[in-house]
Amino acid sequence: MLFRKHIFHLLSLGTVSFTMCCKYGEPVDFYVEKGFSVKSQSEQAIPNLQLNLLRNSDTIDTKYTDTQGFADFFFQHTPSETFSVKIKDIDAEENGGTFKDTSIEIQENIDLYNIQLSLVK
Repeated sequence: MLFRKHIFHLLSLGTVSFTMCCKYGEPVDFYVEKGFSVKSQSEQAIPNLQLNLLRNSDTIDTKYTDTQGFADFFFQHTPSETFSVKIKDIDAEENGGTFKDTSIEIQENIDLYNIQLSLVK
């Protein structure tokens, strides 16, 4: 009986060690939060802009700027993937003018993006 118990523990330990070994060197997924503060060239906050978070060109989340021109995303980030945000003015003149659409590539070392949009001429 005692022998079977030790065999079970040894086999269990070997399985755990093997599993841990196989994970070594794989990319690690982690969650990040990225904030976006969007203002006009005259430093006025721009509300109700649509921000689309893209992973490798596929939209994975959509947010809208609040009255302070702010929106943020909390998402799972994998170093091997490319993330970007597309900013689009969806209400034309209602938020102080029609602003140019823009796209920003997400950088790992930047948590808050201060973005200045210009008006469409």
